[in-house]
Amino acid sequence: MSIFQVILKAQLNPWFTIIRVNNSQSQTSNVKKLSGFVLVNYQKRSTEFLIRLVISLFLSIPVFLLSQILGIPALIQNPQFDLVVPIASTLIFIIGGWPFFAGAITEFANKRPSMLSLISLGITVSFAYSTYAFVMDYVYRQNVVSYYWEFALLIDVMLIGYFLEASTLEKATNNFASVKNLLPKKALLIDTDATTKEILVDDIQVGNLILVPANTEIPADGVVVLGSSEVDESLLSGESNHVIKTINDRVIGGSMNGNSELRIRVSHVGDDSYISQINHLSETAKNDVSDAENLADKASTFLFYAAIAIAILTFLGWFFFTKDLAPAVQMAINVIVIASPYALGLAIPLVVAHSTSIGIKNNILIKNQRAGQYIEEVAFAVFDKTGTLTDGRFSVVDYKSMDEKYSADKVLQYFASVEKNSSHPLATSLNSYAKDHGIQILKTKDFTNVPGIGAIATVFDDGISYTARITNFKTLNSMPKYKGRIEKFEDYTISYLLLNDELAGFVTFTDKVRDDASSLIARFSFAQVTTILMTGDNRFVANKVAALLKIDQVFSGLLPDQKLTVIKDLQNAGHRVLMVGDGVNDAPSIAQADIGISFSNGTDLAQNAADVILLDENLNGIEKYIRFTDTTKRKINQNILIGIVYNIIAIPLAAGILAPFGFRLTPVIAAILMLVSVIAVALNSMKMKESI
Repeated sequence: MSIFQVILKAQLNPWFTIIRVNNSQSQTSNVKKLSGFVLVNYQKRSTEFLIRLVISLFLSIPVFLLSQILGIPALIQNPQFDLVVPIASTLIFIIGGWPFFAGAITEFANKRPSMLSLISLGITVSFAYSTYAFVMDYVYRQNVVSYYWEFALLIDVMLIGYFLEASTLEKATNNFASVKNLLPKKALLIDTDATTKEILVDDIQVGNLILVPANTEIPADGVVVLGSSEVDESLLSGESNHVIKTINDRVIGGSMNGNSELRIRVSHVGDDSYISQINHLSETAKNDVSDAENLADKASTFLFYAAIAIAILTFLGWFFFTKDLAPAVQMAINVIVIASPYALGLAIPLVVAHSTSIGIKNNILIKNQRAGQYIEEVAFAVFDKTGTLTDGRFSVVDYKSMDEKYSADKVLQYFASVEKNSSHPLATSLNSYAKDHGIQILKTKDFTNVPGIGAIATVFDDGISYTARITNFKTLNSMPKYKGRIEKFEDYTISYLLLNDELAGFVTFTDKVRDDASSLIARFSFAQVTTILMTGDNRFVANKVAALLKIDQVFSGLLPDQKLTVIKDLQNAGHRVLMVGDGVNDAPSIAQADIGISFSNGTDLAQNAADVILLDENLNGIEKYIRFTDTTKRKINQNILIGIVYNIIAIPLAAGILAPFGFRLTPVIAAILMLVSVIAVALNSMKMKESI
């Protein structure tokens, strides 16, 4: 498979999404830096690269057909086409070279010339000298060797590499748009005459009175002015339990209303809303991450200055010894042209392309390869609880009778019969459990959901009707008959059943710990990495999960900004931090961490903040990622070494270091060395195992 096939195969993969982001990003959400390019409108940037690449490849065809390559005569030799090569090359220089010149301008503006500056220098010098050579040959009939085909090849190869990166940035970066997807598109506005009308969420204003029907998303932050309902804030707060909202309670846009209607007075919209603030925390966290410049950038910066210095010394040396301007100029130009980083420029994109493709096959989407450079330095592994270490949904763990007239199975049967028509998460879990255990559902009537409390219905069993009431601890403990008689369990959710106002039994629910969590925590502990549980849940639940999994430290009851502070405090103490989470409330912490990991079923904001997404939602994927990152780093470093070795060998030869011994590096030999280095990089990149 050729180098071009390698790149194109990866590019055509529908799952192929790589981000190689320079983390010193702009504070604006739609401005990203990519390998020196400032992508103000990144959706259009990859299209621009593709158009330039197609045009450049098309124009390169006559250049290759009409040029002598590696000592082989041109395939087409006709004086009528003498002007085709310089004209096509000029168009390639302008159209294909412009992105690199723009990137070089940015690098010079930042006073840090690197890869793009070196590429631009090589392009400009080789084009200028080739134009000079053409004029000398065409006008004055002096045989001066040009670099037109090498110049065209350099632009084509570099365009492919940077198109690869720009297109993947477009696919994987979608910040604020995804945040807005958490909100419904429309809302019900209550007018002054008490009528309702449908409006766009974007048109909601502070102070508006909004009607939120049962089982719909709350469209904006606000305060409840009428009604009572259980609200699911799990995606936002991390709490697995639903929160009872009554008059004067605050609600968050994007959370899910329960089984009762609410009327809310809007308090915050747009950038002031809770979700937008979380998004801002995430962006700020990503912007605050230090940019650990990789070896290729350092090598390119050094190589840029080295090429200039050696070219100047070469010119002075040859002019001093030969007293002839022509060979001095030609040898200096040889140095600059040969210093163009063909292999070095492809060292990372080729490995990134291949490794990302392999990662996808193993259910790991690596969005940011640079994050992997910290993997060996990680000292703390921080985990969210709900949906990360636990299933994120309630499961029945126990059910018992509290009245000798009823068996435990009979209690479960009454529970399931009452809840059969309820959409409450506890009811859904209970009904699924009852079905799996073959519990027969009894006939009921007059079902009523009681927000914040439970439900009530009439149940018929063997011709006898019972008033069956399902309630919670708070309500049961408020009844004089049972006050102080019922033990409260903070680390479980318990529903109680009353039959004709007599306590019959209870069902215990919990958010179960994931089967793969224990082994992962054990592996981190074995590697002497401190594990931390960080959750918005209460300390009883958090401590129970931490004790079960043998997690080292626990932080409970945290808001998103408090979670972010924990990560920052660890980093400020000089530690590298890995963070795993799935909710909106985890996004700032995921973004701030040196390595952020989320799941494909996590919220869009968490996925956008993450460096790695586990596609099969299996925690074992984290261990796979760690192993695979080591392999990827090794391949990148090997490729960079190949590129550096090429330049270490080729530049001194181009400068004429062996000229006293009768050897001078000709353009043909230089081209061969260049192709050998590129092929070596391509082959080395392909030598990665398909399985992790």
